[in-house]
Amino acid sequence: LLTYAEASDLKFGVPPEGCSDDLATCIRAGIIPNPLRKELLEQQITIKKQEQKLSEINRESNDEIRDLLDKTARMDQAVLSLRNMIEMQREAVKTLVHDAKGCGREAERSLHEARRIGSGKN
Repeated sequence: LLTYAEASDLKFGVPPEGCSDDLATCIRAGIIPNPLRKELLEQQITIKKQEQKLSEINRESNDEIRDLLDKTARMDQAVLSLRNMIEMQREAVKTLVHDAKGCGREAERSLHEARRIGSGKN
């Protein structure tokens, strides 16, 4: 029926005299019988309600997408921050290992010097 409602050459009304009430015959005569008008309006109301529901679902989906994008951006930032922190800790560990090796070498030299002094060799 909705297809016929958009047709500019069709009008609501009473089928002409001698025309049967069957829809196909009425359409050929350019008339949509009045009883179908109510059905057509009901279909249009149903479609409008469904359209509104779909619009609301679409709005909610868009809101959810924006929320997810925001959460993803925050998580990406947190991951980047953790990576930077891990890199800084790696550098700190490298420095500590280097310093510890230097201290170990210095301790070895000091022990060697102490042994040399202890043994009385100059």
